[in-house]
Amino acid sequence: MQKIGFFNILGFREKKWVFGGGGNGDILSFEIIYSDDTSKENRTVLKCEEGQSELTAFSTVLHVEKMLENSNPNSIHFSHQLHEPKKFIDSLTSNKSITIH
Repeated sequence: MQKIGFFNILGFREKKWVFGGGGNGDILSFEIIYSDDTSKENRTVLKCEEGQSELTAFSTVLHVEKMLENSNPNSIHFSHQLHEPKKFIDSLTSNKSITIH
């Protein structure tokens, strides 16, 4: 949709109608497809019952907490460099509205 300029065609009202949520914390779900060392395709689903805002806010807090622990706070940080995968998954699932399958 971005490649063909679909979003540029729509006005604010149409964008809100097509992409807007109900404001009630719509459920958000991501399916992550990845290959392991044997090139086998794996799938993981991350689901947040409270929606995108909840997931974004919670993840931001986790990232900021980790950055504050860093001894060199004036560098550029990427989330995959900040967290050990298992600990990050444990942190995400500590929030009762987030599940990972």
